[in-house]
Amino acid sequence: MKTRRILLVLLAIASGAFCTQGVSAQTTAKTATAKQVKAAKEATANIIQLSDTLSGSNIFRQIVAKYKGQAVLLNIWATWCGPCRMAMKTIQPLKDELWGKCAFVYVTSPTSPQATWSKMVPDIHGDHFYVSEKQWTTLMKQFQVQGIPAYIVVDSKGKVQQKHIGFPGEDVLREELNKAKGK
Repeated sequence: MKTRRILLVLLAIASGAFCTQGVSAQTTAKTATAKQVKAAKEATANIIQLSDTLSGSNIFRQIVAKYKGQAVLLNIWATWCGPCRMAMKTIQPLKDELWGKCAFVYVTSPTSPQATWSKMVPDIHGDHFYVSEKQWTTLMKQFQVQGIPAYIVVDSKGKVQQKHIGFPGEDVLREELNKAKGK
């Protein structure tokens, strides 16, 4: 486990981590039940289209609207971002544990070639939004995101609870999602 953490940090540094806070090495595995793991592995990736005319704060509201009553982890990422892809692998045990109890939502932009993105998303279970450049810029300004990956934790009432630039670690996200879902 310690070797895995060290490798994760070294890979983040070697890949030219674009995020301002870097990748946290604070990850401990919590064991999900066999039933939770099976449900997460059988999950699918859903691609959801936003209207190109959607603008301003309506973009974020539209993205999280369908998840009322559920905590949401919104992951802002890009296909070319090494730290984004590493964090997705690191967070898999958390997804296994919380699948069906929280929504996992991914947002990217035209900086990710659509063909590459289309090949990657089937292996990233959750809901995916490929937003326009204008919508991406609006979201980045709205949440003061200066680098990716970025994570936004939304509670079951649709209210933003936390925002992180860079991967904060599995334990931090677990705690925040449990709090956001009211546990």
